[in-house]
Amino acid sequence: MDCQSAKEIMPAYLANAATLDEVAKIESHLAVCQECRQHLSKMIDEPVAPGIKPDLRLPTSATAPVRDLEPEPVPVEERPEERLIEKIKAKGSNDKLTLLDYGALIIGIMILGFLLFLFTKK
Repeated sequence: MDCQSAKEIMPAYLANAATLDEVAKIESHLAVCQECRQHLSKMIDEPVAPGIKPDLRLPTSATAPVRDLEPEPVPVEERPEERLIEKIKAKGSNDKLTLLDYGALIIGIMILGFLLFLFTKK
């Protein structure tokens, strides 16, 4: 695709009215043509032409809507970490360790001992 053809398709490309074939051609041309990228950039920064609806144009940094950066709160029943904290609180300090707890503790100590052995060996 030559630059003249690309510049003719750019208004339709910006208005999301170009065909898939035209979009593929113009994007492959824009990948190699600095002049057309600059021309497209100028078109994006221009005020909206009367025939193009503003919501169909590509957003620029000046016209892009500002989104809330705060995530939406997740209900407690959907947060597994809350349920885990509740279970830990409910267990209390009077409960005894199970065989699985002792096994995990022994394996952890063995891993730490092995790591200490490796680091002190050097």
